[in-house]
Amino acid sequence: MLSQQNQWQNQRLKQPHQLILLSQLLHNQLLLLDRYLLLLLDLLLDVL
Repeated sequence: MLSQQNQWQNQRLKQPHQLILLSQLLHNQLLLLDRYLLLLLDLLLDVL
């Protein structure tokens, strides 16, 4: 029973780390997307 609880706690400790990594990845992706959209907007304005 004790080892079960231990495993569960370890799992829970690992979880936030994965979430942080995931959110950082998402954040980077969004920054890239943002830059990309700004470039596209620039191009569109140039054409108009």
